[in-house]
Amino acid sequence: MLIHVLHQRNEAWSTEDVLRARQVELEQQLANAEEYNDNLHEEVHQLNNQLHPYVPPRAAEMDLDEDEDSEEPEAPADDDNDDVDSDNVDISDLDSDHDE
Repeated sequence: MLIHVLHQRNEAWSTEDVLRARQVELEQQLANAEEYNDNLHEEVHQLNNQLHPYVPPRAAEMDLDEDEDSEEPEAPADDDNDDVDSDNVDISDLDSDHDE
């Protein structure tokens, strides 16, 4: 009777060892499948971006050639006007960002 119980115990341990080894193998396969899935997911995004490139909402209205030509050169600074009398400033020349 004792030999029969020991034999059953050894079979159970053997089965458990086989199942643990299979579990490790399946976990490795799962990790590989997840990595492969991540790579495929990234490729799908790249292909989608190639098929449907992002165009900013107002890009059609913008013309790069006009933007380059429309830039006005900066006026040279006048060193002669350093002593401007604040009482003689023309108000129409001032820019106002707010309404009064």
